[in-house]
Amino acid sequence: IVLDSSFRARDLVKQLLTFSRGRESNLQVMDLAHVLADTMKLVKAVTPSLIKVEVETENGGTAIKADPIQIEQVIMNLCTNAIQAMDGNGGVLRVTLGTEHLAEEAIPPHPNLAPGDYAVLTVSDTGPGMNEETAKKIFDPFFTTKPRDKGTGLGLSVVHGVVTSIEGAVVVDSRPGSGSTFRVFMPRSFEQPEAELFDADETPVPEGRGTLLLVEDEPLVMRVEQEILESLGYEVVALDSPLKARQVFEADPKRFDLVITDYAMPDMSGLELASSIKESAPNIPILLCTGYDQSISSHELKLFGIDQTLMKPFTVHELGRTLQGMLKPAAADDANLAVS
Repeated sequence: IVLDSSFRARDLVKQLLTFSRGRESNLQVMDLAHVLADTMKLVKAVTPSLIKVEVETENGGTAIKADPIQIEQVIMNLCTNAIQAMDGNGGVLRVTLGTEHLAEEAIPPHPNLAPGDYAVLTVSDTGPGMNEETAKKIFDPFFTTKPRDKGTGLGLSVVHGVVTSIEGAVVVDSRPGSGSTFRVFMPRSFEQPEAELFDADETPVPEGRGTLLLVEDEPLVMRVEQEILESLGYEVVALDSPLKARQVFEADPKRFDLVITDYAMPDMSGLELASSIKESAPNIPILLCTGYDQSISSHELKLFGIDQTLMKPFTVHELGRTLQGMLKPAAADDANLAVS
């Protein structure tokens, strides 16, 4: 759960950067039922005990084409809105997922919806409800009926924006004293869903051998990475200073089989460290591990001496596979030398 949450946080930050930079969404065919099941685990974890959570999902037919992170935002924002509406009084948060066909001759529930097949996500609460005047404003940015410390007025506007971008619509039914129901219509896709975004990797973790120089200025991160690397079979020299790391490497370059460095560090960046190390040992592989999505081309990274990059947070499998791939050529060269 912690690992899944870390990946969601990472991808949410990427999504915010995508919004701010005006890039296109990462549209892919996915099973909405799977995304809903994963997201509701997080919703239940933050729901007060006075509120009962009910989830009902229709089997099959809920594939849509959308950005998985944006759809998670839609589910989380709608559920958070419902929870806050019932906060302090208790109630029932009910989330259902089904399908619906809108015939051309039928009166559509929303004027912007075209006839066709839809996956329908419904989020309802037993809160105080809204009057008609308030309901008309809820999708306006920064509009909120909550106290200043309880909401920003952006949650529902994000929901509206995401759903509209995939040619769907949000239909609201609410009356004072009767709670609120949000029905989200999203066009169904009949393509095969892509691999699940957060599926656990059940394959064995690739182990290796050799001596690695690890450079990471955050002591806690350095310790965790060192333990992971040692558990994979590597001998690790871990340092929190790039200047010290350069000194240690230059004192005995043949001691190390690979260098792993962070990007943003005091005194010297990971790129500068890599460039310096390559001057004395051009053939040593260097892995850049970073949480920053730098707009640096692969060609530029090569010029600095970076052979490969790995975005944080990463799984043990990702790290193991990356190291194995980077060290294989060296291992093959050693074997050839031994034969010679």
